[in-house]
Amino acid sequence: MHKHCIPIESGGCLCAGGPEYRIRVRGKVYVFEWNRYCGPIFLNRDGGQKMSGITKRHWGAVQAWVNKGKRVGGDGLCVWEAEIVSLGSTINEPE
Repeated sequence: MHKHCIPIESGGCLCAGGPEYRIRVRGKVYVFEWNRYCGPIFLNRDGGQKMSGITKRHWGAVQAWVNKGKRVGGDGLCVWEAEIVSLGSTINEPE
């Protein structure tokens, strides 16, 4: 488990991070930490915070996973299903 500390103006820090999960989005597996206060923190290969390449599809996949009870399958991947949004379009499609 990695801890990502965010400095707070008062001189303290908020340490976010938590258990690591893997989620497949459009055929590629992404690793993220889940913090119940801060939500997901996507990680790069060296375990640091991934700062680019995360899109609304990634955030939507994690939200769909949370909405379905944060289940993890036997393969170790987060289990999520596409969610229908306004105008009947689907923005999240699990692979």
